Amino acid sequence: MRGFPLTGRRTVLSNRTARTGPVRVLASTISAGVIGGVLAANLRLHLGLPGHKILLWMTPIIIARLLGRCPAGCTVGTLSAGFACLASGGNLAGGVLGLPLAGLGAVIQDTVVKLLEDKSAPAFIGIPAIGITAMVAGILLFIKRSFLPDGLAPHSIFGSADLPFELASYAAFGLISGLIASAVAYLVTRQRGLPCRS
Repeated sequence: MRGFPLTGRRTVLSNRTARTGPVRVLASTISAGVIGGVLAANLRLHLGLPGHKILLWMTPIIIARLLGRCPAGCTVGTLSAGFACLASGGNLAGGVLGLPLAGLGAVIQDTVVKLLEDKSAPAFIGIPAIGITAMVAGILLFIKRSFLPDGLAPHSIFGSADLPFELASYAAFGLISGLIASAVAYLVTRQRGLPCRS
């Protein structure tokens, strides 16, 4: 069975990361978050679906985490995206008060990716697992957005007929983001010719 190359304990990628040093990896992770946050604040996809901007900022953060192997990559990237979005006039993570809940979702993502790396999980396990974890993060973002829709203005989410649809939309975009990111990172490592664990 060919292993998931992003999670192998010994790969050319991990050796290359060790040589470049943690500062460069951290800088790349922060850059991915900043780019994602700016895109979320300024790019309009006009999809008309709740949570669709998850695709703009979460996807590059997960890719940076998988390729850079920074243990706290998703957490650092999410916080960077949140502050960058706020600085650009956006409202990702429901303002400052919403960042902790968004950060919790990122911590869960980092934890799951680390477990996959330690276990050298194969691709058919790693890619869906990362997608499901991103879906959980999307649900947490929905909860955050429900109570903090405008940053500092909480409102009640109960009794809303759109609640199930909005929840499903956030979860779906989280899942799609995780699947896209892990698949892209997998293809990048294969293109580079990195060895896979069997």
